[in-house]
Amino acid sequence: MKKICSIKSIILLLLIVVAGAGCKKYLEDAYLDPNRPVNPNVETLLAPIANNWARGVTFDSRFIGKYIQNFSDASGLNNVWDQMGWDRNITNGTAGGEVWRQHYWQVGSTLKYMIEEGKRTEKWDYVGVAYAMFAYSWQTAGDMYGDLIVSQAFDNTRLTFDFESQFEAYKLVFQYCDSAIKYLQTPGVRVRSNSLLPGDQWMYGGNAQRWLRFAYGVKARNFHRYSMKSSGYSADSVIRYCDSSLRSAADDLTIKFAGGVLDASSFYGQIRGNLGAFRQSEYIVGLMNGTLAPFNGVQDPRRGNMLWPSLDSQFRGVPIATNEVTAVPINQRVRNPFGSVGNTIPTIDTGRYVWRNTAELPVLTYAEIQFLKAEAALIKGDRATALTAYRNGIGGHFDLLSTRFPGSGTTDANFFRFTPAQRTAYLANTAVVPTDPNQLTLAMIMTQKYIALYFHGFIETWVDLRRYNYTAPAYPSFAAPTANLFADNGGRLVNRLRPRMQVEFQWNAAALEKIGGLQIDYHTKPVWFQIP
Repeated sequence: MKKICSIKSIILLLLIVVAGAGCKKYLEDAYLDPNRPVNPNVETLLAPIANNWARGVTFDSRFIGKYIQNFSDASGLNNVWDQMGWDRNITNGTAGGEVWRQHYWQVGSTLKYMIEEGKRTEKWDYVGVAYAMFAYSWQTAGDMYGDLIVSQAFDNTRLTFDFESQFEAYKLVFQYCDSAIKYLQTPGVRVRSNSLLPGDQWMYGGNAQRWLRFAYGVKARNFHRYSMKSSGYSADSVIRYCDSSLRSAADDLTIKFAGGVLDASSFYGQIRGNLGAFRQSEYIVGLMNGTLAPFNGVQDPRRGNMLWPSLDSQFRGVPIATNEVTAVPINQRVRNPFGSVGNTIPTIDTGRYVWRNTAELPVLTYAEIQFLKAEAALIKGDRATALTAYRNGIGGHFDLLSTRFPGSGTTDANFFRFTPAQRTAYLANTAVVPTDPNQLTLAMIMTQKYIALYFHGFIETWVDLRRYNYTAPAYPSFAAPTANLFADNGGRLVNRLRPRMQVEFQWNAAALEKIGGLQIDYHTKPVWFQIP
């Protein structure tokens, strides 16, 4: 990771990039104008952090989403991702490396400054928020890449950096969560929590208590990564952290977008135009149509909120590792996320769910926390607690859809918004939510979590799939394309992304070589949480 700027320069550059100005011009102006601030107030940093945070995850999700079978690419380009491969020639080797860039540069460096400046000015609420967001960033990067640069990160005196194990990054997550909890509970924070509002307009609206619950949620997610290890896992601890986390869908952390212009719009919206060739997968459609286990025969009323039917009103998906099926009548073709047949991107905002210019991007949801609690309780053997949390998780996702993604309006004839009665009936269906806790299965929990995280919780879903090696009993209907894997895989499935190629492979290759990062099948090597 080559450092080319000081921390102050990075922050200044970040702020102006988000505003839409050119990088080169800004740097020139910054050095020519001695009156330009070099110590920005912490209140000014949360908005650009949120913007870049969202961009990193959504950018890389286009590749992770294929591993987990959320969607396929109708263009046929980059189809190695559908085959669980790594093409080092795609986009000059930056594919799947945006989170790396955000973590170590635009987001991470800014959060580091925010912590330091917040302590200096005694703005403890901002310090707490920064620690919570930094913990989440370390968690995300570790989940995606495995080994990371940890202790030497953000050292501007170095040009090369040593990699450390994923476990070291996870320990830092735990520490940062504890720091976030400490500072968000500092005497006076609750009283002066309104001070968060000027900076926190695009996430929690200045609510320090919700940030505190978010920190506990990240801590729960982090500790649950130990679930497959032979020692060190405590289901009771996970449950306790979940109970201190998000209390309802009202606590869901989402990133909001103003829309109207490119940089202020969701990466998934029409203005950005990134998803025209994408199609919903046969797997997600089968789960919600009721044609795949574990919910065979049960049509999910949420599918009309989350998926597009074909023009004949039937829900279809594209098989994994294949291009769009075109040898069918137009009214049977799978539409793209904007509702178009083919790769056309409409000029008006016709999308649904997360595919709108102003659609909120979920970061951590009550539904996810409840499914995490349900799995931990099931591992513990407390089936009653598991069943209650499982039911809450499904209900929480219904609430997320109805409050954050109510639909694209009555002008969309193919939009099938679920009704309160359909929600009640679905939760009362014993094939979905059994009355006997002993009938609750791991497959039910993980599949409902998969649905609840569809098209936004890519990384968490990928973690779950890897923890259970992409197979039953957690995912009885998931079928990875083992017969059509990318040639470099050696018959193995993908378990990690490579560090950002243009940076690490050019400037830090010696450190990568020490961990086997230059090997052609490095992306298939298990990460720490997969190893007992």
